[in-house]
Amino acid sequence: MGKMNGDYQAFLKEARFLLEAKLFKEALALADRCIGYLPGDVDAHVIRAHALSGLGRHEDAKSALQHIEAFILRLATEAEMLSRKLQEAEAIGRQTNNPSEPCQEIPRPAGFISTGFYTVTLAELYIRQGHLDNARDVLEAILKENPAHETASFKLGEVQELLKKEREKQRRKMLIDELSRWLTNVKNSAAHAS
Repeated sequence: MGKMNGDYQAFLKEARFLLEAKLFKEALALADRCIGYLPGDVDAHVIRAHALSGLGRHEDAKSALQHIEAFILRLATEAEMLSRKLQEAEAIGRQTNNPSEPCQEIPRPAGFISTGFYTVTLAELYIRQGHLDNARDVLEAILKENPAHETASFKLGEVQELLKKEREKQRRKMLIDELSRWLTNVKNSAAHAS
């Protein structure tokens, strides 16, 4: 049972039919068969949860939904990690044209500010404008030149906390968007079956 359009659409259609006909044991068996082939198939896990709920096995249904939530959280975490790794690789690629040659000067974009002009005030401007990565870079450069700079150290801590909250907010948004998409699919499936 692949996620090929025809086979998969037939699976979804059959599952909708079984759930609407209140044939919960059969829907559960169908979902379990699909999960046997595709353990990460979220639609099959949702169908399984509906069937379990229809059978009055509410704790099992809750457990199935928690399994889906954990799976989505793992995906979101892995996506965030891959995104960070990609950014790191791109940064390394920009710094090194050829591993056998010394690093060459990287062309700076228009509006680039020389590190000689980095100040806490510039970092605060970046923070107010929402450019937290730029603020972090400025503060780190200041601290590299003067590790005892207390204001820069304090501001860097604030910026890192803001960046952490922003990443968490983005991760939650990804999770909510994905759950909303699946909910819409389940609702559409139910609407088409009737």
